[in-house]
Amino acid sequence: MSEELGSLEAELARMRPRVLTPELAARIAAPLTLPPRRSRSDRLLWCAIGSGVIAACTIAVLLLDQPASSGLPSSVMASGSMPRAGDLTVSSARQPEQLASAWK
Repeated sequence: MSEELGSLEAELARMRPRVLTPELAARIAAPLTLPPRRSRSDRLLWCAIGSGVIAACTIAVLLLDQPASSGLPSSVMASGSMPRAGDLTVSSARQPEQLASAWK
């Protein structure tokens, strides 16, 4: 077995690769000198990242541009004694002049 390996190793040692022709060397070197192209998925990824950054900046501007609140919110309740819908039964028992004055 070792004798067969020895003859194989001797045969492999005698082998030498052929010399490249200048034409073949130029054909191999041409694509290596070009700048690498970005794939479609890389461009799509960068577009998605850019869109996310723009959206985040827009949200930040909208949130930071809000005017500062001045403490307590203003009251939505009216400051007078206006009649309510539940007072209909009470107001129907009133005299017409009292009803008219209550709605003014």
